[in-house]
Amino acid sequence: MHEEVELTKGQASTIAIPKDLRNVHSLVKQTMRGFRGVAPGWDGIVSYEGRPGFAVYVSRKLFRRAMLISHAFITAVESRGHKVVQSTNESLSARLLVCGSEVLFEVRESVLKLPRGFDAQGQPRFLFRPSGSLSLCMHARFGQSRRLRDGRTFKLETRLDRAVPELERIAKVAFQRQDDWRQEEHRREAAWRRSELQEKARNRRSILLSALQSLVNRTAIVDAGLAQLALFEADPMFSRTRYGKELIQLLRFATRRLQSPRLLHELVPKAAWQLLPIRPVN
Repeated sequence: MHEEVELTKGQASTIAIPKDLRNVHSLVKQTMRGFRGVAPGWDGIVSYEGRPGFAVYVSRKLFRRAMLISHAFITAVESRGHKVVQSTNESLSARLLVCGSEVLFEVRESVLKLPRGFDAQGQPRFLFRPSGSLSLCMHARFGQSRRLRDGRTFKLETRLDRAVPELERIAKVAFQRQDDWRQEEHRREAAWRRSELQEKARNRRSILLSALQSLVNRTAIVDAGLAQLALFEADPMFSRTRYGKELIQLLRFATRRLQSPRLLHELVPKAAWQLLPIRPVN
């Protein structure tokens, strides 16, 4: 939605409007060439999207006046040190680079809606035709828009010097909001990274606890096996029997097996070895 700039009768423009279109700005010339190839719509308005050039929605009757106003506006913008970015892509309109922001602009003619009686079903009928009233519309990012238009007692040309300050104002607001948006994006990204690091830390802790539990279980089994083996070996009557000899031999094999690095690799997850400060000796 456009925010209209209130123009009063006491204001006078200091921007000169040319009398003809012979030496107009190159962007205006582009728009003029493109406009000529577009047919009027059902309301008498020629809708040129500004590819290339800038957007114009006026009747053929007001086209010359719209181009003169556009030339004066563009040259005034450039005189303040701002730039006109003419797109090399035919699918994009030209932009004004003002105070670090890109701003689109267009010239529009409003349409009158006139009653024309009723149809056979009793529904009201209307006639749409160009009003002869021009508006200069400016669009920046983040909803920043302004519109200057003809008044009842004056023309847009006489108040055109208000356009550039309004253009700079919406461009500055858009730039600040874009900067705020970028900072908020950085904050969200930093928060996401912190959350990701915390999740990785929780995963590392879980892996380490699992690895340590495996080591504790292995140590307990080895200690119990060695203690039982010592008891069996200390009993001469049991250790001399065939059954005792086989059991002692089995316990010796089991404890040596549990103490081997290969089994340690099997008990502890592979991911844990990447987190532990030590490495097993093969």
